[in-house]
Amino acid sequence: MNKKELIDIVSEKRDLTKKDAEMLVDTVFDTMVDTMLEGEKVLISGFGTFKVNNRKERKGVSPKTKETIVIPASRTVTFKPSNRLKDAMNIHNYYAIIHTYLERRVRYMYFYPYSLYMNPYYLLGTVFVVIAVVIGLIAQARVSSAFRKYSHIHARIGKTGADVAREILDANGMADMPVNLTHGTLTDNFNPGNGSVNLSDDIYNGTSLASLAVAAHECGHAIQYHTGYTPIKVRNLIAPVCNIGNYLGWIAIVIGLALGRTKIAWFGFVLMLGILVFQLVTLPVEFDASRRGLAILESHYLMSDEIGGAKAMLKAAAMTYIAATLQTLASMLRIFLLIAGNSRDD
Repeated sequence: MNKKELIDIVSEKRDLTKKDAEMLVDTVFDTMVDTMLEGEKVLISGFGTFKVNNRKERKGVSPKTKETIVIPASRTVTFKPSNRLKDAMNIHNYYAIIHTYLERRVRYMYFYPYSLYMNPYYLLGTVFVVIAVVIGLIAQARVSSAFRKYSHIHARIGKTGADVAREILDANGMADMPVNLTHGTLTDNFNPGNGSVNLSDDIYNGTSLASLAVAAHECGHAIQYHTGYTPIKVRNLIAPVCNIGNYLGWIAIVIGLALGRTKIAWFGFVLMLGILVFQLVTLPVEFDASRRGLAILESHYLMSDEIGGAKAMLKAAAMTYIAATLQTLASMLRIFLLIAGNSRDD
């Protein structure tokens, strides 16, 4: 990656103009350089440390004349990657090695020289995955479209998303729960870990129907957690187990297929089903949060002719969760067909 590519990525991800992104990147690099010129190190958490080293004057041998020369004192910059960066690189290399080995194994099993992607079972599953991805893209486009539309229609009550969130939390016995401003677009969330509602800039400061709808939805999650809503308790309980099962499941499937031991692969498949269960439990949690939020908006904040816009916004958002579940289901079906095809050929 070069500087221009970095600027393009920053511009795209942070929704900045190319000029603003370039100024941001230049500011970061200039600050780092100025800091190191003063002899100080630059520590970037999760990435690594840039450190200035002073080399004393020393004697050396000229490679051309073989004569002894004096090498003047100098300053050099060294970079030490963080443990997190090293771990990420090692995990990437691990999966690359495993995938390459699996490709070779499957070529042998399925009519050489065809690769994994020419396996008819895998291809059939891929068709389902592609369909699910298309549905997901459509759902995401609908959310973006709904947000653009209803973010320009301001609620007559004139309150911001932050105001509404604060009032909803106070009215439901959560006066000590903070409402925080977070970066990004539609990055709004309720964090049960630290007990906070976090709203993106457009939602936090906005007075539109979209702002109030999203803020009320996140408060709906807070109310669920506060009142002990069963599905959210189940989701929080199974989340760590599902994540571990997903990680171990992939390893078991890769090893099982690579060694031709389909029983191991089936065991991995069962472990991975936890993620699908987690997403299925998430659906009623999201639907209920929207129901709670809309009920509060309808009774306290929005006029009868405004509630339809809030419903449309949250309905479009709900479709993204349905689409994500369908994508997981399609991915699991592809893995199922791959293992089943391998079992038949064995």
